[in-house]
Amino acid sequence: MADIRPTGKKISQVKKDLLSPATTSHFLASVGLPNGAGLKEIQQEIGLTFNSDQQEKLNLLCSETALPGSRLSTVESRNHFPGVRERHVYRREFDDVINLIFYVDAEQYLPIRYFESWMNYITGSSFSDDRGMNVENPTFSYTMKFPNDYKGSLEVTKFEKNLEFGGVGRTKILTYKFVNVYPLAVSSMPVSYNTSRLLKCSVGMAYTRYFVTKGATGKVKPPLNTPPDFLAPFEAEAEAFNNNLKNNPELKQFLSVDFSAEK
Repeated sequence: MADIRPTGKKISQVKKDLLSPATTSHFLASVGLPNGAGLKEIQQEIGLTFNSDQQEKLNLLCSETALPGSRLSTVESRNHFPGVRERHVYRREFDDVINLIFYVDAEQYLPIRYFESWMNYITGSSFSDDRGMNVENPTFSYTMKFPNDYKGSLEVTKFEKNLEFGGVGRTKILTYKFVNVYPLAVSSMPVSYNTSRLLKCSVGMAYTRYFVTKGATGKVKPPLNTPPDFLAPFEAEAEAFNNNLKNNPELKQFLSVDFSAEK
């Protein structure tokens, strides 16, 4: 049995431990599109020309979500030891849906068009079907895509207002990475002639599981019309720096010096 004894602490240490709570108003949700072909055409049919700038705008428009939860399922055993009930874990269960609430911009209703086009793509809802069938036809029938074609990605990153970018400050970032994500439902959005309020779009995203990382993974899929070599210059520069660092021990030693302690 562990021997836990109270220890004395200075007031400054107590303040540091108790007066730095995490807040709920600093986060960033990053939504990535699926890999399947034909989504760009579906987006254009409802007036959405998606690019990297709009991807960033969409992420910033997410005003509310929830950090996911999970639980361990157990099986009970009463026969191993007399009078002892044991519970052993056999599965980890995740929440089925994560809800994202977006502010709707007045310029192009970006969140609505974004998720409506994604759901149209999943269900094969198009205005220009090769078989002569489109959503305007009374006898239209849905043809679902294969799961690998319509599943995208999602990251929710939690940080604080005093976040320090780079260096040790990166450890202050907590990122939830979701696997096999797609929109499951877009909630209705009431409109009326009463006092105007902010229009919000609430979307339920289905996923298989999530895992936690210490920082953003950078694996959220970019928009479909982003050039494939968009990150190539940055990757080449990072690779060259790593090679230079590996072959230059003096440079490595120089970068490891803690200059913050110098006056």
